[in-house]
Order: sequence, then structure tokens, then C-alpha cells
Amino acid sequence: KKIKSFWNDKNIELFCAQVLNFAPFSFISFKISDFVDEVFNDKESFYQYVKNHVYRDDEAVKEFIEFFSLCKATMFKPFLKFKFEKSSLASQRILVAKEFYKGDSGIEDEYVNVTQVIFETNSLELVKNMQQNNQLNPEFSFEIFSDKKNHLWFFLLNVDTRTAKSKIKDFVNLIMSIEMKPFNNAQIELNLDVLFDFKNFLANNEWDINMKIISIQPNLE
Repeated sequence: KKIKSFWNDKNIELFCAQVLNFAPFSFISFKISDFVDEVFNDKESFYQYVKNHVYRDDEAVKEFIEFFSLCKATMFKPFLKFKFEKSSLASQRILVAKEFYKGDSGIEDEYVNVTQVIFETNSLELVKNMQQNNQLNPEFSFEIFSDKKNHLWFFLLNVDTRTAKSKIKDFVNLIMSIEMKPFNNAQIELNLDVLFDFKNFLANNEWDINMKIISIQPNLE
């Protein structure tokens, strides 16, 4: 409680940088440290605290809120790639970590050639169909997370950075190829023009099935 009250009127960027948990031998993938559970009871409460903090409009803090929102979408479980560009304190922590490991030249960052894509959908049936298809044909590496309170589901897709754009399109085309029996085989249209614009790329007003990309890390060239 003392720690929480201490930060109530101070720039929360420093605390946010301190609670970044680095993936092993990685300087580009993070999640929120379990330490915040001791201070805020759980990571969701910490996210809401930062989101509503008096310094929430500070550019560096807004960047942390963006990262924490992705952590929330994936239930605070996996390490997520994220490039901090506004927070100098996050950048300093990353530089310190790089300095610490600089002697381990034989260790390769397992995330270095990985592009992480997070999709959001409001269709449980689409999620079920994708799960069944992946069991039969595990072509893609992805995890599914649910926000049942808001009736949303999230796919965390990992693809090779060198072929990221084409693989993302292949994944979306796979979604379109699955027989949509729960929707009476409705013709769900794919709008590839907005696929990388963080907008809904599934068009069918009758069923209101939505899916969009909410994050691509690193950004596509």
C-alpha cells in the first residue's frame, strides 16, 4: 500500500520500467513482473491503475499503457515483443541488460527472427473452428486467449520475420477457408486492403463477425 500511495502523484514511468520482466536472454520481449501482484493484488489492477494515473497522458506512460493493454489481451501470460520508442527509462533498462549479457556472444535471442501478431475477434465459433483445424493441420504457431467479460478472443501468432507479411496473409486466408457451419455457411468477405490497418477485415453485416489485427511487433517494413 505504501508503494502504491507513493506513486499516486508521481510520474509512473519509472515504476513501469522497473516492473518490466525480460524474457531469458532477450532484450526485445517482456511481460509484467509478478512483483505488481504484491502491490496491486493482480496485474489487471495494476494496468487499470496506470491507465487512470494522473500521468497517463505522458508520452512514455502512454507507451507503457499500450504495451500493458497487449499483456492484458494475452492474459499477462506470454512474453511479448515490443519496441519502446518513447520511454527513455525502458531504453535504459534494455541497455543495462545488453551490457550484462554482452559477454555471452554465443547466446542467441530466441525472439530475434520472430514477428508477433495479435488478432482480436468477437466470434467464439470462429475460435472453435480454428482450434479444431489447427489440431488436424498444425501449420501455424498460435495461442488463443479469452476476454469473456467483453466477449472477445485474441490470437497470438508467431511467424518468421523474414516472411511475416505473406505468412500473416496465409493465416487470414486459412480463416476464410474454414467451413462456417455455425453461420449457415455465410459468405464472409475478406478485405485485404485493410488487413494491416488495424481495422476489421471480415465483412458480413448479417452475422456481425469481426476480426482485426491489434498489434504487429516488430512493425512490418
